[in-house]
Order: sequence, then C-alpha cells, then structure tokens
Amino acid sequence: MEDYFSRYKFMGDYRLRKAFSHYFKKEKDYTIVPVPISEKRLQERGFNQVVGFIDHLHFMPLLEKEEGLSQHTLSRNKRLQNKNTFTLKAKVKVPNKVLLIDDVYTTGRTLQHAITVLKEAGAQDVRSFSLCR
Repeated sequence: MEDYFSRYKFMGDYRLRKAFSHYFKKEKDYTIVPVPISEKRLQERGFNQVVGFIDHLHFMPLLEKEEGLSQHTLSRNKRLQNKNTFTLKAKVKVPNKVLLIDDVYTTGRTLQHAITVLKEAGAQDVRSFSLCR
C-alpha cells in the first residue's frame, strides 16, 4: 500500500484511483462526504485522491481544508497535536446522516476533526470509511 499511495498521491498516477473504487459504495440514507485537501495541495497534486476513489458515486463536498502541515511528514504525536483545519463550506445544509470517506487512517485525528465540524453543523450520525489503516 505504501508503494500504491506513493504512486497514486505523490507521483500523480491518477489511473490508480480505479484500483480500489469498488470498495466505495453508497450506503443507504447516508450522504457521502470526501475528506478534502487544501487548495494548495490540490494545485500541486492536480486532484483530490479521495474524490478519485468515489468519482463514480454521488457525493457532497461539504468541507474545506486550510493549508497545514503535510500529515505524512509528521510523527504520531505531532499529528495528534494538530489543530483542526477543516471548516464547513459556506451556505451548505448538512444532512443528518453522513458517510465520511478518507484514504488512510493513521491516528484518526483527521476524521475526528472532520466529524467535529460536521456534528457542530447538525449531522446526527457520522460514519467513516478509510481505504487502509
């Protein structure tokens, strides 16, 4: 998986998004929300790796991410100390049931931050799915 993500995310081999897309399915009554990347990272990479996995599904990009330190360069302790860089997009209505999608679960901090924002905005039930841990 390390080689896969190196090629997909960091070398930009976008064709690899389809390798695991069959793991991402619509869950009844849940709105699919991808974990966003910052605008700077999107410009550098050219795509959001999570959106690549789910581009065959209907999803709602409800969250935005401020630029922060790249997670893959941080130690576990530094990741756990990171401030929440997620915000809700302006003028969006958050559904009651959300399925939050991410690529890699390391410490869970990214998902915790995103879930906090979604719940503060009114989501009642937030589940998550990550491709690997």
